[in-house]
Amino acid sequence: MTITLTTLIKATPFKEETRQKLLAGLESMSEKQRFVLSQTCWTALSQLYFAKVRYKRDKSLLEIQEGKKKFDKKEFDEMEKEVAKEFADKLKSAESESSIEDIRNELKKYTQQNQPATPSPPPASADLDKEGSIK
Repeated sequence: MTITLTTLIKATPFKEETRQKLLAGLESMSEKQRFVLSQTCWTALSQLYFAKVRYKRDKSLLEIQEGKKKFDKKEFDEMEKEVAKEFADKLKSAESESSIEDIRNELKKYTQQNQPATPSPPPASADLDKEGSIK
């Protein structure tokens, strides 16, 4: 399954104005600019993905600590799958189980070790310089 750059831009939490600028300028972008934009989108989405997984795990651990429920390893395994499916649905490409796995694998390329200590917001501007870097 291939996820288009247009789909990535629409799914990434950009300001609406930025999203529209990116979509409007997509045709005139160089391959390098498209690559940088794709990496930016996947990085932002992966940060959200890992944050949601952490949130669900922390919430469940708190409930276990408070005695509201028992530990179930299977539940923790399912959390990651559930968040990956949410992202697949958000990308409007969850047509089959294999597409969900493709998205999950793509998100995992951006492991937590590659993430900044604090999530940085998406760029405020959609302007790209000639080298393909976001200004």
